[in-house]
Amino acid sequence: MRKIATILTLAIFLISLMPFSIADHMDEDKSIEDSREDRLNRAEEQEKEKLKALEDEKEIKRKIENPEKEMPRKPEVLQKEKAKAAKITKEEILKERKFKELGKGHLEKFKELEDEELEKFSELKKEELERFADLKKERLDRLKKLKKVELEKLKHLKKQKLERVSKLDKKKLEKISELENEQIAKLAEVKEARLSKIASLNKEHIKKISGLHAEQIEKLSHLDRARLKEVSKLGKAEIKKRLDKIKIKKIDPKLKFKKRIVLKDKKIKVKEKFEQIKEKLHESGEKVKERRRLLLKAKEDGDDDAIIEHAKKGLLRAADAIIAHLEKVKNKVSESEDLTDEEADSILADLDAKISEINDAKAEVEAAATKEEIRAAAKKIKAAWKRIKVKAEQHARDVVNGKVRIILKKSEQLEKKLDRILAEMEEKGIEVEGIDGKITVFSEKVAEAREKLKQSEEKFKEVKATDANENKKSLLEEAKSLAREAHNSLKEAHDILKEITMEIKAAYKEADFEEEDEDELVEVGEEEENE
Repeated sequence: MRKIATILTLAIFLISLMPFSIADHMDEDKSIEDSREDRLNRAEEQEKEKLKALEDEKEIKRKIENPEKEMPRKPEVLQKEKAKAAKITKEEILKERKFKELGKGHLEKFKELEDEELEKFSELKKEELERFADLKKERLDRLKKLKKVELEKLKHLKKQKLERVSKLDKKKLEKISELENEQIAKLAEVKEARLSKIASLNKEHIKKISGLHAEQIEKLSHLDRARLKEVSKLGKAEIKKRLDKIKIKKIDPKLKFKKRIVLKDKKIKVKEKFEQIKEKLHESGEKVKERRRLLLKAKEDGDDDAIIEHAKKGLLRAADAIIAHLEKVKNKVSESEDLTDEEADSILADLDAKISEINDAKAEVEAAATKEEIRAAAKKIKAAWKRIKVKAEQHARDVVNGKVRIILKKSEQLEKKLDRILAEMEEKGIEVEGIDGKITVFSEKVAEAREKLKQSEEKFKEVKATDANENKKSLLEEAKSLAREAHNSLKEAHDILKEITMEIKAAYKEADFEEEDEDELVEVGEEEENE
């Protein structure tokens, strides 16, 4: 038994040693496996290093052989490569928190965009996204065509300013987006039609204008195209100096560009009287010719009584013709709406004094009984007419220039109307080839008329300032000639306007030429150097 017990004890001891032995074998196997894996990893790393060294060698060789290809890449190129490498999908962008927090209507607008278009908006903040989503679909569609860097230049604009800018066409948007944020914000304060007009200038001029103060930009934007182009070519200091002379004022919508309103009934009466005077003037002229013929015959016959009779009647007819001419000028003054009541009253009083002077001369003619008395009366009428004629012509030209001035102001107003309609068409994506250029030509013709009228009025001032009749006559002829040139330029402008109007109506039937916005009731004036 003791022997059996001893064997059992030994067996139990040997069995107890078996787990330690098995564990030792397992540890040994794992160690061998780890060692093998390490060797494989080291071999793989060595292989990678060899391949990298080989690639580096090839790259160095390529740079040496093609140095021109190693020019630094533009930021937009790097941005495109980065975006391409990132491969962010539309779904991933829309899952971002800022998009998820947008209202349903806003989010839908972004969902309608293509992957590439949506990516342009991906780095905007929530509030910026909301401002873009507030835009009408057609405006957002216009903006999505911009490059990402151009679009991001507009993200700082507040709602109203962003709406204004979004109405511009792609070409103008691209020019605006090249400016600094502050410059864009200043330009965006200008009303749509005027902003579009500024954006039509070249990049250099737009940049120059955007560097002015906001109030200077506002004043500049009211200029017609011709003057805007002229001023934008000046240096910054010269622009400021020119703007100091320009005055923008609102006009009375009832008066428009008139100085007073002449009632319709009065106009009818004035016209009727004018026709009577015109007829009377014609008759007087014919009678003067007849009396001159009879007077010559009496002289040939040596009939003194007939000479006195025909001379007196001839002088009286000549005096009547002078009075009829002065009455004609009076009528023109009475119906003129480019003269204030005070100006009209002053001219009428002067003309009445001249008529009274001729009537006094007529009385002397009627009382004359001898050839000598008739000669004295004739000299008086002739001297009076020589003096009165220039003055009467001066008053008449005041009236004529006044009419040209009103046509000029209306033409300037029409240009503003065209700019408004063109801005509407631009927003709606309606294009008429060459229309913008034609409006610019129209503006230039009006500018020509404005300059000629200005020169004409300067000559009239010289007429009023001189006492010598011969000088007055010469200056008056120059003034009349310049006024005619101004009127001719306006006729040419009107012909261009008719063509523009036809083309606009054909392309944009909703164009409203009767509507008047506040910009069309603004008058631009410019002070003279000596003022």
